[in-house]
Amino acid sequence: MKESALNARRATLLSGLCAFFAVFLLSWLTGFDNTRRFGWLPAAALLWLGGSLFWRNPDRRLKIAFGLFGVFFMLAMGLGLRLEFHGETGLWGLVASIGLGIAAGPAAGGAAIALFRAMSRLSRPLHLRTGHAFWLVLALLMLCWSPVLVAYFPGITGYDMDFQVYQIVSGNYSSHHPLLHTLFLEAFYRLGAALGSPSLGYGLHTLMQALLLACSIAYAMAWLSSIGCPRGLWVAFWVFFALSPQHAIMAASGTKDILFAACMLTVAVEICRLILEPSRRKRKRVLLADAILIAAACMFRNNAIYGFIVLVFVSFLFFRRKLGRRVLAVILAGAVIAEAGMMALSAATGAVNGSVRELMSIPCQQLARVYDRYGLSIPVGYEIREVLPDAENYAPDRADFTKRSAKVTTPERMTRFLKLWAREALHFPIEYIDAFLLNTCGFWYVNDFTFATTYDEVEGSYVGCMVLGHNASTGIDEPSLLPGLRALFGELFSRNGYQRFPVLWLLLHPALYTWLLGFVLAWAWYCRNRSALFAGCMLLSYLFTLLMGPCAIIRYQYYLMLAAPVLLGLLCAQARHTPVGKA
Repeated sequence: MKESALNARRATLLSGLCAFFAVFLLSWLTGFDNTRRFGWLPAAALLWLGGSLFWRNPDRRLKIAFGLFGVFFMLAMGLGLRLEFHGETGLWGLVASIGLGIAAGPAAGGAAIALFRAMSRLSRPLHLRTGHAFWLVLALLMLCWSPVLVAYFPGITGYDMDFQVYQIVSGNYSSHHPLLHTLFLEAFYRLGAALGSPSLGYGLHTLMQALLLACSIAYAMAWLSSIGCPRGLWVAFWVFFALSPQHAIMAASGTKDILFAACMLTVAVEICRLILEPSRRKRKRVLLADAILIAAACMFRNNAIYGFIVLVFVSFLFFRRKLGRRVLAVILAGAVIAEAGMMALSAATGAVNGSVRELMSIPCQQLARVYDRYGLSIPVGYEIREVLPDAENYAPDRADFTKRSAKVTTPERMTRFLKLWAREALHFPIEYIDAFLLNTCGFWYVNDFTFATTYDEVEGSYVGCMVLGHNASTGIDEPSLLPGLRALFGELFSRNGYQRFPVLWLLLHPALYTWLLGFVLAWAWYCRNRSALFAGCMLLSYLFTLLMGPCAIIRYQYYLMLAAPVLLGLLCAQARHTPVGKA
């Protein structure tokens, strides 16, 4: 441990100056909101205290790890507040947000260090056999989820179910939605049709999906119990997975994100086990099973393969000597198997390729924002309308309205589009930055609410933070059991009534899990915990692909809601063997 601490007087002076500068920047970013004038003094006091504790800490590596976490967190807060109160950042808004990150980052880092130390002292391990833990968690999860599964039986048919059922019925397949998931749905749909009711088949699909999701969580929880996860934390995780409503709702939903999230959780656990248990790296069956599991994750979400490709490059750059060849080979093999599998399924079903527009969400949003700000008052406005006919339908938090008509479907059109996009990036850099931030703020700004209203397209037609509706065009029966529970869930999650309850609001916010992952990465880097650090990098690689997507919603972030707490449990379990303050 390298010591680098300021004495009490210098630490107090430096943190005081930073605190009052940070409060001034917060006031400016929020437009000197008079409703908050009495909150500035307590905020300054907390920043002063947090900064003093941070600068007086002698552990340089600890300060670097959690100080960077704090800087990024407060930078995100500054950008989010600027967008919330002004709808744009502007040059000075960007400067002020960076200044807030630098001034308030140490205080946020000090709070993170305090949390790290508190969690590191959890020392009472859970004494429960692995097999017993698995079956106990599995049974309790299915029991706690059963009211929701019954209420929405045969299952929630929102999201993209109408498109996928059309493919099943017509035989006209498309790789726009993951083919593996469409064929998984089709197997149960055909089974139900053979039994006289496609709805029954869809209900069996819902139950199987819920069982697979519960098995993945139970496997992760059983593994945490086997490595000595603190008892209180293990119970807290169980309560979260069993009772936090997004898990039961997702288990009853037909979207491909559920099986993808289950695969990613299991992949994260398997990667940690490969690093922590060298004997597993010598078992060919385990390596093959892990490669197939990675391939399944890639095939249940089309963009997942890009995350694993990024992970392969990160592995070669930073982890090559620490992981071993077999771990890297498993990841690469999984990506190769996924690509070969997707090509084979496309050939077997005659599926047409998905639209390349899915990759152009952010560029479309950026050009559309330029048009939204300036219209035809600038010459480039006419060029934007030529390559992006729906630019006038720009919605800051969702790219679907602009990208659906983008003229990028041929090499010539794509080249023209990219040339225009790259050229105008030099002319409108702030608009490009704002378009990206507004489209993704649900993933990183903890006070964002747009992620819960993204799909409320028609006034009076509420979708809310999670889709609970029924799509009649699927031909599947509408849920009719437990109408009282469905009415309650409709009020809470379709009309976003859950936001009246702070704890529930926080548990359902995608940004919470982004910063939980950041906290895990900071902790893992400080302790040189290769397993948690590498698994966290895997989750982060996929998160980068989400930032290039059309919007920020809960189902996209669901994989992180499952996996980030498990990595935190791993770090707490291993903290018992590593003295706090030592790397």
